[in-house]
Amino acid sequence: MSDGQSLGVDFGKLRKDFVTAKARDDCYSRENDAKFRAVNQRVATYEEFKGIVDASHLKPLEKDDKIQARPKHTWNTVACQSGAAASGSVSAAATATSARASSRSNGGGSAADFPRSFHDFRKLWRKSSSADRYRLLVAHGDAVLQVTGAEISSDFLGDVIAVLDEEFSGEADVLCTLRLLHGLSSMKRFSLNLDFLSSQEKQKVTSLFERLLELTLSQDNSLSDARAGSSSAAHTAVDDSDTVGLSVQTVAELYGVSLSPS
Repeated sequence: MSDGQSLGVDFGKLRKDFVTAKARDDCYSRENDAKFRAVNQRVATYEEFKGIVDASHLKPLEKDDKIQARPKHTWNTVACQSGAAASGSVSAAATATSARASSRSNGGGSAADFPRSFHDFRKLWRKSSSADRYRLLVAHGDAVLQVTGAEISSDFLGDVIAVLDEEFSGEADVLCTLRLLHGLSSMKRFSLNLDFLSSQEKQKVTSLFERLLELTLSQDNSLSDARAGSSSAAHTAVDDSDTVGLSVQTVAELYGVSLSPS
């Protein structure tokens, strides 16, 4: 009789339980590390976050890894049957897609070319330069708000603030900039994400609104005459039917910025 049996210990079951517990702990550590990587990468959607975590067990192939035998079955039977015709169709589709992507990156393209989903919009946003991002926001501000959905993330809010602060070009863009900022402020968790902005990003928010106010105050007196009921120059609003009562100071207060005319 073995020592284990004499003590009433089943070493086989003990070994199995240990292997199971070790595998569970390894899985937890691996997935936890993947979650931190996803957060550091500032992924745009929960689906991307979940995909990184779900794929945490996968390992890249090494240069010495080889497939010993070729697969005997056909992976894409449709492509094999259609031959050159299918190849030509795929090439045409790829060309059209590339053309649309080029059009989008060059100032946002037309409304018909604007991404239909937030995932596609984020891909376009990431590959665009700061100037192209600004043109996208100015040309399709309402579409950006719509495709973003009812909730905004702190990283995207920070990106928008940085782009507007860096690329804002002048009086012609005051209206669309105010409308975009006002629209973002009405989304869920806006106040929470505003608190998550870095000190540098908050300084950019203040700088942007100060420039907006300065431009608004320097506009022609005709706008002030049209707003005869305005109590002060700081509450001067851009004359537009969709933004009645929308002033630089009003929107700035939503972002925690207190302005006063100089």
